[in-house]
Formats: sequence, structure tokens, C-alpha cells
Amino acid sequence: NPNPNPNPNPNPNPNPNPNTMPRLTPLLLLLLSASGAAALRLKLKLPEVARSALLGSALACGGLIHHPTAAVAFENHIEPVFKGPKTPGPEPKDLGVDGEGLLKACFKAAPNCFSSTQIDDPNTGDPEEEHFVPAWRFKGEPSAAYAAIDQVLSAYVPGHDNIDGGGFKVLQSGPAKNGGYYAYAQFESWRRGYRDDLEIAASDDGVVQVRSSSRVGFLDFAVNAKRINFIAEKLQAKGFEVNTITPKTHPLYWEQNGPY
Repeated sequence: NPNPNPNPNPNPNPNPNPNTMPRLTPLLLLLLSASGAAALRLKLKLPEVARSALLGSALACGGLIHHPTAAVAFENHIEPVFKGPKTPGPEPKDLGVDGEGLLKACFKAAPNCFSSTQIDDPNTGDPEEEHFVPAWRFKGEPSAAYAAIDQVLSAYVPGHDNIDGGGFKVLQSGPAKNGGYYAYAQFESWRRGYRDDLEIAASDDGVVQVRSSSRVGFLDFAVNAKRINFIAEKLQAKGFEVNTITPKTHPLYWEQNGPY
């Protein structure tokens, strides 16, 4: 078992005190969906520990808005299996490489997404830094580099650093439609089954883009950073030039999500 902790929850307080949460009327709870809960949490500045409690309250009031999936983890999950209902969130339909050969940027303000595609800050017009991770690079034969990425993804360790205890699955990897390489994988948290999406796109000129994003919630408790850093360090050992996500490179993200 790669994680000796039987309850690898990156959230140190899985049972939030209801007295510290804003009071919500039954009607408002009934109208909440996964995305609505995230938007409300952003407006009220609710902590991430409220995510499961908020969605659970909405279910108790109506049960018509959001339907968690059955308690089924990926095959490579750690033990024991979390027995409760899961909330993976809607699978994104707009992933992949665009016509310019770029992965999707992080357009949401929530600190739970990183991408090698940078956009301008709508408030200042300057390049936005907190969601941006510079592309990695490789030297040598592209086919060997693509094989190395495949090896690192397939050898990913569920439960490392208390994340992704629900396992992972690589749904796509290999030659991209317009040349180069593309991989897409899903990762699941041990508790509640929240799912995140990871993409890696590499081109024959040695550029490796990466994107990792949570589907639901606001804070991610450093899950996306830990996942990217884990993969980056494994590729670095194979000769890649990588960039990691640290308190120095992304201070606001770590201030909001760390230390975990």
C-alpha cells in the first residue's frame, strides 16, 4: 500500500462545524447544484471543508438536483474503499488541443486549476500568473520522450502526499490528431470521489504542455499542485526540463490552499 494512512484525506477537518457555516434556507439549498455550490462558496468565501456538507444538505432537502454516483473507485485505488456516495462532477467536454496546438487555459478564478496556456488578467491586462505553469521541455528523439511520459503516467502512485487515493485512469495516450503526443487521465479523491482532469500535450519540437483542474469546489487543498509536481519530478529524472508549483512561484495559491 503506497499510503499507510487508511484515511488519506487532504482535508484535515472532514467534519466542519455547522455553527461556523452561513445559515442557508431550505429553498436555497434545494436550488444548489455542484456548480451552484461552488459559485455560492466563492461569493460567501466558504472554505473547501464546506463542499461536501453543502452538497449533502442540498440532497437531503430535495434529492432532485444532484445525483452522486455509486461508490465505485478506480481499480488502482488504495484500501480501504470509501463507502459513501461520490460526487465526481460533470466530465468536461471541451478538453484537448485547440487549433493553435494549445491546451485549454484556466478561465475560472478558483485556485484549483493550472495550465501551460496563459491568459491575461481581466483586471490588470497583465499575464495571469497564479494559474499558469510554464511548459516543460525534452531533448532528443520525440518518440522516446512520449514513451517516457506514458511510463510516468502509468506508474503514478495513488495516495502519494495524501492525494488521489481513489485511484486514476489514463483514458487516452498516444499520437495527437495533428501530430505530437496527447494524454488525458482522470484522478479521484479517496473521500467523496471528487474527480480532477489532467492533460499532457507534447510536440516534436520538445515542448510539453500540462493542465490539471478540479471539476467542482473552490479550493483544492494543493491537490493539483502535488499531482503536477509528482509527475514533473518523475519526468525530470528522465531528463526533462520541468517547472514545479511552489510557494515562491505561486504564493497566492499556496496561501489559500496550503500547507497540506
